Amino acid sequence: MRRSKKFDFQLSKDLYDPEYAKGYFETLMEGDEGLSVEVALTVTIQTMGTTEFADLVGIPKSRVSEFMSDSSGTKLSTLDRMLKPFGFKTVITAKKAS
Repeated sequence: MRRSKKFDFQLSKDLYDPEYAKGYFETLMEGDEGLSVEVALTVTIQTMGTTEFADLVGIPKSRVSEFMSDSSGTKLSTLDRMLKPFGFKTVITAKKAS
């Protein structure tokens, strides 16, 4: 099986622990310089491995690969499933146009 250079076997195992996963993901997005949700998910998938991430979130590996190549086409329900192990969910907000 071909792995990303960022794959980390131990971290991949650790991310199956819900509390660890939540802390890891929050750390990626912390502060003013934190990563966006899409980038944090991409980093997590690369670190964990596409197959392992797909198994964790319960979606097909092909859907995870599609997200990696173009996250803008991802349905909100799929994004919610990808965020659930980390204790997050999507929220849509609107604001008044200037």
